Amino acid sequence: MVLDELLPKATGREAKIEKKIAGAEVRRQREHSPEVKEDFLMGGGDDFRSRLAARQRLNKKRREEKQQQMSDRVEQYEAKEKATMEALLTMAQSSKKEGALWKPK
Repeated sequence: MVLDELLPKATGREAKIEKKIAGAEVRRQREHSPEVKEDFLMGGGDDFRSRLAARQRLNKKRREEKQQQMSDRVEQYEAKEKATMEALLTMAQSSKKEGALWKPK
């Protein structure tokens, strides 16, 4: 025997009502889903915290290295600027005559 002979398919309005009832049943089952712990859903736990701490340590190390590089560059620039200013001052003093802006020492 064929299944359609035993239970004929609903048609028309009856089919719409059955479809609506089936959708309501699916929604009802979704509401009663099994409970899952919040830390599992949100990625909590010791593993997550340890990875987060490792990432923060790495970022801090990178910031410190970059800051050190920048301070080294500033020191180099200041040393170069000081040498340039001393050279210019020496040139200016040598080109001036006695009694001008600079007095010989």
